[in-house]
Formats: sequence, structure tokens, C-alpha cells
Amino acid sequence: MTKTIKYLRGIEEIKKELDENPNNIRYYMGYMGFNSEDPNSIDFVQQKIEEYKNEINRLYFLLLFNINVV
Repeated sequence: MTKTIKYLRGIEEIKKELDENPNNIRYYMGYMGFNSEDPNSIDFVQQKIEEYKNEINRLYFLLLFNINVV
């Protein structure tokens, strides 16, 4: 079994990328793990992935129970 690991650039480059296109977080979700010289970039990407998952779960819940958001 092959594990795909993504080498992350610096945190400032990742922040800029995700500020310009927040949906790019889905690209990072496809990897099994991350490697970087800057541990802050790994923490940042993992935090953004969790935020994205939580938002998807929230939207699914609202859709499932037919709750209108104002």
C-alpha cells in the first residue's frame, strides 16, 4: 500500500493560496500526510481541513433537516 505524502511550502505561501481560493483545501485533503521544515504549515493545513469538514457537516445537517439559513 502506498501512502502519499505532500511536502508543504512555507505557511505564508499556503495562507496566500487559500485566501485567494479557499476551495483549494480539497486538494490537500487527498493526501495521507504532510511533511515540511516548518511545523506551523502542517498545523495550519490540518486546521483548515478540520474547518472545511466541520462546515460541510454543518451544511449537510441543515440540508438533512431542511433548515433554512437566513
